[in-house]
Amino acid sequence: IPYIEKKFRATGTSGSRFLDGCSTGGWVSLALQLYYPDFFNGCFSYSPDPVDFENFQNINIYKDKNTFYNEDGSPKPLARNISGEPVIFQKEFIQFENTLGWNNSYVTSGGQFGAFNAVFSPRGGDGLPMPLFDPQTGEIDKDVASHWKKYDLKNYLSDNRETLAPKIQGKIWIWMGDRDDYYLDKALRSFDEMVNSKHDATIIVEPGKGHCSAYSDKKVLLQIQERIENNTSK
Repeated sequence: IPYIEKKFRATGTSGSRFLDGCSTGGWVSLALQLYYPDFFNGCFSYSPDPVDFENFQNINIYKDKNTFYNEDGSPKPLARNISGEPVIFQKEFIQFENTLGWNNSYVTSGGQFGAFNAVFSPRGGDGLPMPLFDPQTGEIDKDVASHWKKYDLKNYLSDNRETLAPKIQGKIWIWMGDRDDYYLDKALRSFDEMVNSKHDATIIVEPGKGHCSAYSDKKVLLQIQERIENNTSK
């Protein structure tokens, strides 16, 4: 960031720093705003990856025993179409990522769950991120799940509510479709209930919309412009 602000026309102040992104980028933009509330002046997060790990898509990483199956033995869906019908199941998706990994594991796949694991997991004895769950059986490692907890944004906000509240007033803007392809709306609804009005956050769950369907670079730039103008006029 210092290089960018030196190289390009920037004020070098927190008031001019904004974050945006969609899907994984949506999670990162929100996380950075929460972890560094004084450094950034707002985030515009669209369809963020799970912001509550009790609703990690259709998995509760703290309570569930398995990521592939529900307690009744039925398969856990990972993605759905706009009508709500499952189109991909968790086990199928992980099997695909396993084939991409050089050790027959999603951990080294470079795919979505490989990325989650790389960011959230502790390093194992082999130097690789420890898997949240067994790549073949789906059984969840509760010790690894406990390590993931510090990246659970709902949990982080709850634990740091008193110090964060005055620093993020008006800085959080999140959009989600209620038909999100990857069931991400479940986590955001839970996050929204906890955030409430105390943090002056704008959280929109739009009916009938899917994953990232409202995102556009132009829209975000206009949102940033509006926030700058509103701050200037105060």
